[in-house]
This record gives sequence, structure tokens and C-alpha cells, in this order.
Amino acid sequence: MQAYGVRETHADLARDILGGVEVLEMDPVVLERALEPFPNPVRALDAIHLSSAFHLRELGEAVAIATYDTRMRINAQEMGFELSTLE
Repeated sequence: MQAYGVRETHADLARDILGGVEVLEMDPVVLERALEPFPNPVRALDAIHLSSAFHLRELGEAVAIATYDTRMRINAQEMGFELSTLE
């Protein structure tokens, strides 16, 4: 891409994105919530992601969900999460 005069490389963009990612310890509260029902059926990893977001929100953190997955988006909306747009 740099041959076309683009200033940022994919590696630069990836570093920017990953710089905003935090790794959470698997808290028993999160795992317990993942086992509870959701508004609609979810896959196991989606349940863990939504439960983590739910836990962070309960701790007072601002949480927005970004996803291309329809099931994840619908569940996040029904759980009251803000949806972040993906470009």
C-alpha cells in the first residue's frame, strides 16, 4: 500500500486498534452470567463477550459493542448496549 502513497500500513492500523483492547481475567461473575439466559440464543464465546461487557457496565465502565454478527448485535441491543459502527 505504501507504493500507492498511503501513509499508514496495516500494521500501523492494527497497532492502533490493539492499543485500545484490554484483556480481562475470567471472573467467576462473568462466567456465571454467561450461563444465564440471553434475550436470544447465543454461541458460547458470544455469551462470554456479552457477559464481560455486562460486568464492565455494572462496574460503571462505558461499553459499546462492535460486531458484524447479527445475533450478537440483536442481543447487545436488547441488553441495552450502545452499538459502535464498523467502517
